[in-house]
Amino acid sequence: MKEKVCIYTCITGNYDDLHEVEKEEGIDYICFTNNINLKSQSWKIVFIKDDNDLGNMILSRKIKILGHPLIENNYDISIWVDGAIQVRGNIKQFLNEYCALDKYSMACFRHRLRDCVYEEAAACIIHRKEDVCSVKEYLEFIENEKFPHHYGLAECTVLVRRHGDIKVKQTMQLWFEMFLRFAKRDQLTFPYTLWETGLGVFWINLNVFDNPWFFWHTHKQE
Repeated sequence: MKEKVCIYTCITGNYDDLHEVEKEEGIDYICFTNNINLKSQSWKIVFIKDDNDLGNMILSRKIKILGHPLIENNYDISIWVDGAIQVRGNIKQFLNEYCALDKYSMACFRHRLRDCVYEEAAACIIHRKEDVCSVKEYLEFIENEKFPHHYGLAECTVLVRRHGDIKVKQTMQLWFEMFLRFAKRDQLTFPYTLWETGLGVFWINLNVFDNPWFFWHTHKQE
């Protein structure tokens, strides 16, 4: 693979530990953070500021969804991993065999339990993962938009993208706008943005939490 590739994450505050990796040749590892005490032997630490007072959670989601000029200006392909993920294994093999980046500009893991935003919204309410009023407001919006049931659902823990693709940029911008406007569970708003912009994604038929490349650790409790 001749294209420039980076794996990146964002850890704000003390929500997650940064898990060291065995670096693979030809791949850069970047961690964006506002925590001046965060150190790493394998990740490049890039400090970011919360100029708009977004707060730790939204600042992290902003980097996750929109990326960062450092990525857009220097890499062809980026792999986002949530802060709780430990990267392992041959990532180039993963990209070549499971992401179809010769045909698609984005690849995502399918949700392991559901394929429907409406069902996921109900699960978020039942398990108290999101404010009920915010979820209901979002559901009313997508119902009015005639967004279909069982359109598909992603595990947004790992995202593979070509950030230079114009439709990817448009979709990520809309996704972040929807995230700010409605419920703060990013996987709820992601399918609608795909439907609205028409961005085709390649669905990775693997369990994002049980595979040779990504291992999930529990979040720290603040």
